[in-house]
Amino acid sequence: MNDPIREKQLGWGDINKRISADSFKQLEAQAINYLNNKKRLYVIDGYAGWDKNDRIKVRIVATRAYHALFMTNMLVRPTIQELETDFKDGADYYIFNAGEQAANQKIPGVVGPEAISLNL
Repeated sequence: MNDPIREKQLGWGDINKRISADSFKQLEAQAINYLNNKKRLYVIDGYAGWDKNDRIKVRIVATRAYHALFMTNMLVRPTIQELETDFKDGADYYIFNAGEQAANQKIPGVVGPEAISLNL
């Protein structure tokens, strides 16, 4: 999606490149399919931000324990009660860490086997 705020704030160039919404959905589907076929997954729920009025609920799904551990250090850990109430219907943002699988370079806009794709 293009809008004036993102155009000014994101550093588009040789490294950060736009992809279409369709390409993003294809990459997301590839990641989810990969994760759905793993025997073990690590799921971490946490908040981005300390301020309870502004924090964002984030759920990470990863195949590697050290990725999950890293994210437990990066996010504010919810209490058991917050998990039961705030996260019962999911999160605001999801991170699907399927880094063990190469991105499909036939998807328009994907230029290499590594892809970190954001849909803000």
